[in-house]
Amino acid sequence: MTDHRHRLSDGYVSREMRVDDLEKLAEIDRRADQLFLETGISNIMAIATGPLTPLDAFSAMLTACTVTVACPSDDVPAGFIAVQRLGNDIYVRLLAVDPDHGRRGIGTSLLSLALDRGRRQGADRCILSTFRDVMFNRPYYERQGFSELPLETASALLRHQFAADIPAGIDPEQRLLMVRDL
Repeated sequence: MTDHRHRLSDGYVSREMRVDDLEKLAEIDRRADQLFLETGISNIMAIATGPLTPLDAFSAMLTACTVTVACPSDDVPAGFIAVQRLGNDIYVRLLAVDPDHGRRGIGTSLLSLALDRGRRQGADRCILSTFRDVMFNRPYYERQGFSELPLETASALLRHQFAADIPAGIDPEQRLLMVRDL
């Protein structure tokens, strides 16, 4: 396997996920979920304190994706993006940055790499689902050029993925699909 690294912001580099990254990526995801405690929305806050996703389920989700990891000079993952191909689109399943490494442009750099890869692979759009009213979700993606994709206009495949990605205990109305043309 060729190791494709890209310089990211603030001294970080990207690389492909390795098998031995799995537990660290699950830990990053869990640590990033702690930010939901800041929302003041009880059922969203519960994501941070709820049961851990079993490692085998987390691994299965990542297996269906292309996973790019961001690392500082010590090569220990600090963030990652997991992107899956759905028809003519790419779909961001998960973008997470360890809060200790936050506010350095890592997430934006990872998203940019995923968009570039999708373009090179001939995808038409990038789609994702996120929280409608969480200050670091919808507004972040709007700043990245995404807009709401009304669920009723989405394909059956995207509606199915949207439903599958709704966290336990979350009202589907609290989520939305977002889209950006590539």
